[in-house]
Amino acid sequence: MSTLAAAVLAAGLAAARLTQAQPAVPDTIGGLPRHAVLGVAVTRDSAAADGRGVVIQAIGPTGTAALAGVHAGDRVLTLNDTAVTDVATFVARSGRLLAGRPVTLRVRRGRDTLELRARAVARPLEAAAPGVTVDYGSVEGAGVRRRTITVRPATPGRHPGLLFMGGVGCYSLDGLREQGGYGTLIYGLARAGYAVMRVEKVGMGDSDGPSCDSPAADLHLEIAGLTAGLRALRADPRVDSAHVAIVAHSMGPIEASIVADSIPVSALVLAETTGLNWLEYDLANARRQLVLLGRPYDEVEREMRLHVQCAYRFHVLHETPQAITAALPGCAGNLALPQPYTYMQQVGDVDQAEHWKRIDRPVLVIYGTSDFVTSEADSRYLVDMINGFHPGRASLRVIEGMDHGLESAPPPREAIRQQRAGPGEAHPALLPTVRAWLDQAVKPA
Repeated sequence: MSTLAAAVLAAGLAAARLTQAQPAVPDTIGGLPRHAVLGVAVTRDSAAADGRGVVIQAIGPTGTAALAGVHAGDRVLTLNDTAVTDVATFVARSGRLLAGRPVTLRVRRGRDTLELRARAVARPLEAAAPGVTVDYGSVEGAGVRRRTITVRPATPGRHPGLLFMGGVGCYSLDGLREQGGYGTLIYGLARAGYAVMRVEKVGMGDSDGPSCDSPAADLHLEIAGLTAGLRALRADPRVDSAHVAIVAHSMGPIEASIVADSIPVSALVLAETTGLNWLEYDLANARRQLVLLGRPYDEVEREMRLHVQCAYRFHVLHETPQAITAALPGCAGNLALPQPYTYMQQVGDVDQAEHWKRIDRPVLVIYGTSDFVTSEADSRYLVDMINGFHPGRASLRVIEGMDHGLESAPPPREAIRQQRAGPGEAHPALLPTVRAWLDQAVKPA
């Protein structure tokens, strides 16, 4: 099954199963319309002569597709009168369906063409877990409404607050698995007495705005939403505004340096990241991964020479991917970007040192030895940078056997060759490490 198809399965079938244990979800919650769950797993139509099209593989029992009468094996022709030609298009369009709105699927079943209709079923909410409550809200940044999800202790009173910032990519932070890296941190820290807010990326989940993969969804727009989230967290009457911190992962710490430079926080936890500028990091990461994959060194050098040309034109000259690949077709593989090119080029322009020079707060940097996306040297450079401006403020914790996804994994040379069969579980040292440090740095004495 493709990654995209698996994503539909996770957001569709799994979500549909959750619905059975929940009361009806309102079509609007926390100031934003709730998005819908279609509830299908799909794959490419391999029987089509041109290889285009989408076939339904499986259907959840309580999603919109089941309500409409979709069957496994149906070939999807249109979704709300828009032609469906590939899995990516189908995933993107189904992810923007709004609860309560009419949905029409035109499918081919055997020799028949059918139009199937239903009222879109709301995506289930994260249910309150033992010891915590889950609140859905929204904030506005740069004119775009963004979904916020706050997990807080079930006990009354005001609690220290944490803004959680995830890594790079277009994905939803709604419906997290509590056993995964993000879920373990968010729910574990909430049970430990913190109100933990996350802000959905622009165009993802219930958030408004341009599609996350659109050039309009740039770094400035992302920062505006995160900044609005931090302001809202500090203004929450159930949060101790004098004790609010940031916990950030991967690309999140780079964004956190910008956010914390504009709104003071008590402390920051930065996991699996780099202190290098993005151009230098990109080149070092490309070489490191080629070597870990066991590529011959002459091949590594040939690929790196090309990569340097591609990266220079992208990050320094700010050429578009289309312009670069027109001049250097071999750059196409080097420009497979996790977010829009505008976002990535603006990340390349961030001068972290200028931000950290002004942020005089305790900082914990975490590196897992199984991470092949960053290096321990990346983390140590960030610690040295912060301590160079503010002696003794930053410290490094190294967690043996933790990968970039905050999960347990074998050493990097083995981990980079593995293909996970499914989601893993958070490294057992992750939560205790973060919690112990935050309790010392953030909680009132």
